[in-house]
Amino acid sequence: MDITDMNAFGWSGMGQRMFFEGHQGVRHEQAAPTIRFAETWNEIVNLSIMDKLVQLAVAQMQLLHAVDSFPRGGLCQGGTLKEALRRYERLWLPLIAAQAGPGSKGQQQQQQQQQQQQQGYSQLVPPLDVAFLWHLHRLQPDLYAGDCQQLKGRNGVSLLGALHVTPQQAFAFSDSSDAAGAATAALWRKAYPSEPFWPPAAPGSQTAAFSTSLAADLAAVAVRVPVSTHQLLRACYMQLPFLSKAVDRYAKFLLLRKHHLELQHPIPPLDVALMWTAHMSVSGEYARDMLQLLQRPFTDMPGGCGVPCWCTAVPWPGWHMRTQAWPASRCQIAKRHTMQRSAACLLLTMNLLCLQ
Repeated sequence: MDITDMNAFGWSGMGQRMFFEGHQGVRHEQAAPTIRFAETWNEIVNLSIMDKLVQLAVAQMQLLHAVDSFPRGGLCQGGTLKEALRRYERLWLPLIAAQAGPGSKGQQQQQQQQQQQQQGYSQLVPPLDVAFLWHLHRLQPDLYAGDCQQLKGRNGVSLLGALHVTPQQAFAFSDSSDAAGAATAALWRKAYPSEPFWPPAAPGSQTAAFSTSLAADLAAVAVRVPVSTHQLLRACYMQLPFLSKAVDRYAKFLLLRKHHLELQHPIPPLDVALMWTAHMSVSGEYARDMLQLLQRPFTDMPGGCGVPCWCTAVPWPGWHMRTQAWPASRCQIAKRHTMQRSAACLLLTMNLLCLQ
C-alpha cells in the first residue's frame, strides 16, 4: 500500500489535505545505526508493517479524538464508559467470535486457521465505543489472547487464539451509514434485536448490573487515555515528516529492545509510543513480528502492571534521543521515581548505542 493512501484507513477530506499540505514529495530515508547492529536494523526496517505505520498512527489519532469528542463527558469515564464495556464484552466479542471457528493445535495449522478465522469477521466494523475498547484490549496482548480463549467459536468450541484484526480494521468505526457499517449493523440487530448499534443507549439498569469478567482492566486504562490524546493535538502530529521520523525512532526503539532484553518495562517518548501502539493494535502482525525479531513476545508494559505504554509515555518536549552521553547525575535524580528511572535508563542505553 502506498504511504500516502490514507483513504483505506478512513482519513479523507479536509484532514487529509491538512496532513499533506506542504509535504508532497517527501521521502523518508532511515539512517542506519552503527555497523554492529546493521543486520538487526535491516531486519526491523524490512518488516511489512513499517510502510503502514504512518497511516495507522493517523487512523489511531482519528479514533482517539472521536472518543474524546463524544458527548456526555466522553467515553473514558462514568456510566458511558461502563455501558461501552458492557457492549464490548457482552455483545461485540461474542458476535465476532461466532463468525470464527476454533483454532488448531499444530503451529502451522493454527496459523492457517487464524487466517480463515479472521476472514470470517474481517469485514465487520464496530461502533465507536466498541472500537475504542477493542483497541485498548489489543494493547495488552497476553490478556487479550487469554480473554479470547474464553469465547466460543462458530461450532461452540472455545477459541485457541486471539481474534486478530487486519490493518484496515484496526482503527475503523462506523455509525452504519457506510456499506461495511450497514452490514455489521444488520448482523448486530439480528443477534441483539433490543440493542441499538449506534448511538448507544444511555446507561441504565443493565449498565448498573454489569460486572466485567475480562482479565484486562479496560476501565483503568480508559480513564488515563485523554491525557495522551490531548498531547497529540500538537501541530507536529499532523505533519508527514514528523510522523515519518517517529517511525524511524520506533525502529530504533525495537533495536534497543532486541539487544537489551534486560531493560524491563521501557517507557518510550510519545511519538514512539504512538507508533508502538499502532503496531500493537494490528495484533496478528505484531505477534509475528516480535517472535521473528525477539524470539519472544514484546508485551512488558511500563510499570509492570499491564498498562499500555500509551498511558505512561514520556511527552515529546524535553525528552530526546541524543548521541551525547546522558549525565550520571541525571540518572541519580531519576532514581527517585520508578517511571523516571525507567525513562532515564532507556535514554541512557540509546545514547550509548549511538542510535541517532
